[in-house]
Amino acid sequence: MDAETMLHNARRSLLSADLSAARALLKDFLSTQQESDISLVALRFYLEKEDVPKARLVASKILQKNPTAEAFYLASQIALTDRQQVEFLENAIKLDPFHARAVATLEALTVPRERAHQDTPRPIGPTESGSKYYGLLRGVFFLGFALDFIKAFVPSRKYFIMFLGQTAWASQIEGLQAAGQLGREDTWVTFAAIAAAAGFALLAIKSPSRKVFVLGAVFSLYQLTQRWGMTANSLIEYHPIYVAVSYLVIAMQFTGFFIVPPERPVNRGLR
Repeated sequence: MDAETMLHNARRSLLSADLSAARALLKDFLSTQQESDISLVALRFYLEKEDVPKARLVASKILQKNPTAEAFYLASQIALTDRQQVEFLENAIKLDPFHARAVATLEALTVPRERAHQDTPRPIGPTESGSKYYGLLRGVFFLGFALDFIKAFVPSRKYFIMFLGQTAWASQIEGLQAAGQLGREDTWVTFAAIAAAAGFALLAIKSPSRKVFVLGAVFSLYQLTQRWGMTANSLIEYHPIYVAVSYLVIAMQFTGFFIVPPERPVNRGLR
């Protein structure tokens, strides 16, 4: 009686609650089988149960003590990487060139990859170099809109309050609130621009795409027209640092015109 049959009968005895028969069958099995055979049976058992951690532990012990073609083939099913899977299958075939399952599995893995490598044309243009700087440009784009949102809350402009005859430093948000109280109805446009800056910063992180980057850069053109009109308003005095930062922010946002997300996520060791 082979090992598989003995274990099958032991399982049936356990299921039927015949513990004495199950013990006897397992005792005969352990007395007639070698340690390597027992380990292979255990490895197959864990593979059937899809218990990958225990299967890998058993496979590791087998490959250290008594590596066989069958052991390498079974270990290939729970390999950590594609490369390791191919190595296990190649080792199995070296030990047993007629191991049909190992040969068939290796061919199924390698032939499609070679064919895809031969049939797929190489991309034309700076695709690889563009992906190389994608992370940097994306970070600059995000930082530009993040700063654009933050500076709206920094006291950076001096307003002339006509009815009081004095000036006061305030943030853009405070200025918009004061203008709204005075009855101006166009303040919502600037509020929307501030909200858009926050939105583009979030999209650069959560949902980066070519459309997001281009729309953000186009939005910065609108911001640029606003900066040109800064000095036209005699009632507001802008701090020089604020003006310089505003132009720097626009330049950072302009990077959206040059950002092309890679077709596949760039692997940085994550995932």
